[in-house]
Amino acid sequence: MRHLILIILILIGIVNSTSAQDFFETNLPVEKTEKTLYFKFENISFFKNNEYESSFVDGYTLTGAWLRPKIIYNPSSKVQLELGWHYLKYNGADKSTWSNPWFSALINFTDNFQFIIGNLNNSQNHRLISPIWEPERFLTDKPEAGFQLLHNSDKLFFNSWLNWEQFIKKGDPFQEHLTSGISLEYKIFKSEKITFSVPLQILIHHRGGEIDTSPLKVQTLANAVYGLKSKIPLIGFFQKMNLAGYYVTFADSKGNAGLPFEKGNGWFLEGSVKSQIGNFGLSYLNAENFFGIKGKHLLQEVPGLNSEFENITPRKKMFSIYYDLKKEFANGVVFGTKLEGWFEPELDNFSNSAAIYLIINQDFLLTQF
Repeated sequence: MRHLILIILILIGIVNSTSAQDFFETNLPVEKTEKTLYFKFENISFFKNNEYESSFVDGYTLTGAWLRPKIIYNPSSKVQLELGWHYLKYNGADKSTWSNPWFSALINFTDNFQFIIGNLNNSQNHRLISPIWEPERFLTDKPEAGFQLLHNSDKLFFNSWLNWEQFIKKGDPFQEHLTSGISLEYKIFKSEKITFSVPLQILIHHRGGEIDTSPLKVQTLANAVYGLKSKIPLIGFFQKMNLAGYYVTFADSKGNAGLPFEKGNGWFLEGSVKSQIGNFGLSYLNAENFFGIKGKHLLQEVPGLNSEFENITPRKKMFSIYYDLKKEFANGVVFGTKLEGWFEPELDNFSNSAAIYLIINQDFLLTQF
């Protein structure tokens, strides 16, 4: 039965497909009129059931919501200050998972170039591909904080950030953790019939410090992604087709991460078509000795850092198929659903996931001084 489901999904997906990260979009811009005060409410309510068949990833269900109310003040058209709270709670849990203050200072150097310090803009998961960034992190992770540079124009998308995940003081028994990244996409050709672009993605994760007392060794891990993408506009029922190929790499520069390998690489291929009834996607990963630092769990060859490695897969081959639909019922109120399937032919494993989301991004002008 599961193979019949897989065949049906693949037949649908070959005809149709969007990026998994495009589904999660928040931090939408607020009007930057000078001396204005806004209230902004961001929220994602979610139910996601993962039926995983894997040697080291168990199935689980995510159900809950995060809320992010914010007050936004524009002292000028170039500066924006945000003060709010981020609150995540899973349904059925007695306590919240995250309850953290939110503060961001944004400076617009130009219309296209922005600097952020404080809590960061991780909309669309920085547009990173799933082998190096698990899309669920948008739902479950603590809000990123550090600093960020953003540039977005017709020709170039550039996002560079530093997320300080674990702060330490002198004598702390644990290491500091930080992750830095670059997500870039440059259009090299554009016409009415096709657009070509070159994406570059770099992710570096570091664990260490000089003032802690942790016995653990310093770790520095890196993923790099080099790709080529094309977008083809369509007419009628099918509206747009996307094709992409990525060369993915992994390196453990210190050799202290407790992994059975220090270097690896592979290929990740995606195809997509947007249609009038939703988006369908098909992808394929073929990698050897590859570890995605923050990557999707099912696409890994090992359970994680400093883990037991009895059932590792030295080469990972994985097909993926998905369907998602987003519908805006009111301004800033979007309902979404997503179905995914993964097939690992060498192990004859089939996993699937089903999710529904309600995404709210609304702002209201309170006053103008």
